[in-house]
Amino acid sequence: MKAVVAFFIGLLFTTNLLVAQNVDRSKPPAPEAPRNLVVPKLESFTLKNGVKVFYLQKMGVPHVSIMLRSNGGTANDPEDKVGLATAMATLMRDGAGSRNALELSDEIDYLGIMLQSYASADEVSVGLFTPVSRLDAALDLMRDVALKPRFEAAEWERRQRESLVALAQAHDEARIIANSAFNQLVYGKNHPFARRSTEASLKKITLADIQAFYRQTVTAANSTFLVVGEVSKAIIKAKLEARFGLWKGGALKKVAIPDPPKTTGRTIYMIDKPGAAQTELRFGSAGVKRSTPDYFAITVMNTILGGSFSSRLNQNIRETHGFAYGANSGFSFPRSVGHFIASSAVQTDVTDKAVTEFVKELTNIRSVKDDEVTRARNYEALGYPENFGTVSAIAANVSEKITHNLPDDYFSAYVPNILGVTKAQIERAAQQYVNPDNMVVVMVGDFSKIRAGVEALNLGTIKVLTKEDVLGAIPVLK
Repeated sequence: MKAVVAFFIGLLFTTNLLVAQNVDRSKPPAPEAPRNLVVPKLESFTLKNGVKVFYLQKMGVPHVSIMLRSNGGTANDPEDKVGLATAMATLMRDGAGSRNALELSDEIDYLGIMLQSYASADEVSVGLFTPVSRLDAALDLMRDVALKPRFEAAEWERRQRESLVALAQAHDEARIIANSAFNQLVYGKNHPFARRSTEASLKKITLADIQAFYRQTVTAANSTFLVVGEVSKAIIKAKLEARFGLWKGGALKKVAIPDPPKTTGRTIYMIDKPGAAQTELRFGSAGVKRSTPDYFAITVMNTILGGSFSSRLNQNIRETHGFAYGANSGFSFPRSVGHFIASSAVQTDVTDKAVTEFVKELTNIRSVKDDEVTRARNYEALGYPENFGTVSAIAANVSEKITHNLPDDYFSAYVPNILGVTKAQIERAAQQYVNPDNMVVVMVGDFSKIRAGVEALNLGTIKVLTKEDVLGAIPVLK
């Protein structure tokens, strides 16, 4: 018997050895062809009070994501009270219903859920992520945060001081200075995407202002729900009706966000940060709307330029020259026109060399190779299903679909659309949307060490800004 077993073990070993010897290891195996993504259909229904609910059932994962979205965010801040929407959204989570801030936080931790309130440019949101087993208790807390915020004076005083401290700290954060300057220079200083809170604007905001903004914004007529997770439509409708069915009033708010002006010419803006070991670099311009038919070509083009680890920018700046830990690029797609940006934080002593390489890559992207196109298309197509790996990720993608009114078949058609992008479309998109001759260039670093090298490049007019020009005066903290 032992001899028989030994014979078969030897035969198995020999067979495996022969198979292994026949494997061609001179090149990597061909990747599996990207598969189309199948996402459950997005449905909708309306509560008795008229509030619309978008619903997508995701079985197999016992969690639910619920988002309450109200039109009107930071874009609706009064000019002299920038920060009002953010203050209101933050305070909604600092005590609600019968619980003060600490009690509410303790209850959230006890349930093991996530409950947040926040403001973007065009909406105020209350987001809940909960296990199905805690859905009832979690929805009770969500109702209180959305409909019964306490807006206590002591909490506003604490949050106001925290905001002032953050403003003071921003003056020493080169990354924040660079991003703020870039937004102001691309959009205009008074644009909703560029405005920043100041000491004066924060101190003008009163508790009465916060309460009034809440009453105008978080209303039944101005809000919708998005529900994704392992819960039936009938059950979630009943649960929402029980908690939000009596919520009425308000009016639909229209948020008008102007498009940024077209970026013309190339101007270099330098902001001094003495002693900085790195220079924060930003290159960019006004972008394009999400509805553009060039969206998929732009996506693949940017993957080649700076949207992946193997992109041209990262391979050049990080791998070839070792100027920085990384470099990237991307397009923003808000409801209005966004921007294009390429960025990195490079060593101070190679700032001029890094700028030269950035300009080179931003220019050369107008011509791409066939293998780059194939690699970039596969990168986007094969990685796309990861965006639907969790309930929260699905909710984020569905939210984008709703925001931009994307087609019903958008998710299922995404991979074919990406794989259908041609080399000619990529080069045309680069020619149209990435033009280094018409860009804002921001540099935040040690002025005494980088200016001479940058001036010698003769890339355009150089203008000097101070941190106070960008962020305002450092707040006086008492």
